[in-house]
Amino acid sequence: MGLLKPRWRVARDGAFCTLRGVRDSLHPLVRDLVPSLIDDIKRALIDNDEGEATGKVDQLEAWGRCPCGDDFCSSFSTGPLPKGAASEKDEYRTIAVPVSSGLVFLTIAASEVRYVEVLYSPDIAASLKQLPALSRQG
Repeated sequence: MGLLKPRWRVARDGAFCTLRGVRDSLHPLVRDLVPSLIDDIKRALIDNDEGEATGKVDQLEAWGRCPCGDDFCSSFSTGPLPKGAASEKDEYRTIAVPVSSGLVFLTIAASEVRYVEVLYSPDIAASLKQLPALSRQG
């Protein structure tokens, strides 16, 4: 499998331009960065009865890479990270995503994918290298 190249760029006004046109967002769509991952994510959500989250996958935005700096980590946030520890009422769930190489886990909260943990997947790492790292403030 060859390296996947990002299909987005920043327009002069700060919006991301994609092959599908200009969106009013400062964050690229995951489907434009790592199109091969979208079907795997949808399948895992369906298999785990996360129907509401499945319908939102095509609009997932990549907000930033994990700031850990580990070579094997290509994890990224798909929205603002919650402040503080998760409580029982937040109903956070983790779902494994079967992929051909590496490990992928989704963090689901309020019927939305909030974080995609990607480990040991050089193809995904190459696709996300232009995505900025999240700050470590908390």
